[in-house]
Amino acid sequence: MYKTVRYTVSSVILLLLLPLIVWFSQWKWEFKDSAFLIRFFYFITETVNTPCSILISILLSIYIVRCLQLCFKSAFLLIIIMNSIIITGQLTKHFIKEQIKEPRPYMIWLSKIHNFDKRIFHHLRRDEVTNIVSIMLSQDTQIPRWLKNYWIQESSFSFPSGHSIFVTTWSLLATILLWPRRYIKTVVFLFLWADAVMASRLFLGMHWSWDLIFAILLSWLLIIAFTCIKIVSSFFLIKNYEQDF
Repeated sequence: MYKTVRYTVSSVILLLLLPLIVWFSQWKWEFKDSAFLIRFFYFITETVNTPCSILISILLSIYIVRCLQLCFKSAFLLIIIMNSIIITGQLTKHFIKEQIKEPRPYMIWLSKIHNFDKRIFHHLRRDEVTNIVSIMLSQDTQIPRWLKNYWIQESSFSFPSGHSIFVTTWSLLATILLWPRRYIKTVVFLFLWADAVMASRLFLGMHWSWDLIFAILLSWLLIIAFTCIKIVSSFFLIKNYEQDF
């Protein structure tokens, strides 16, 4: 447990740098018609959308257990635990979103343009928000059609960031499992990917900086839970192994 905390504290601090800088700089999102950057960040954010997220989870699971050179039973158990943690993060995100109902930055921006009371969003269901967003976007001519469709598709609430939970949880899993075994390039790559995804969520107007901060801290708690489960499961695996002999 101590090693997990030691490895992850510095990792969490690094992940928090981006949203904290954005928060303290008081940067506010506004739509900017920069076709290249919008497309680039859209491509980055799509790496976490379904079905890419499922494929990435499968590939990372296989890669990690191969790096650890585990036996079949241990590898299978680790894959189950890792992906259960990932799913738990997404379910937790969904529950919190429905309770807090914080509108996304692009929704606030649209509200200002169309003189719509942003406070109403807190009292609406997801389908009602989608309808309002669709109406406001239908009156706008400066936003690309594909981005309009994406915003309508992603018209759920903002807090916390599910994309950030996904990428930071995998990054922290790699930290505690692969960093001690010197798979440094893999860990660095996953951290760069996580930062890129979080930056894309900010740039596309999908999240506030505090959405990302909470997501990172939630991921950290999930990793602590993962470590506890792993310790318990390892104990039973060893016990069963001893009984077999």
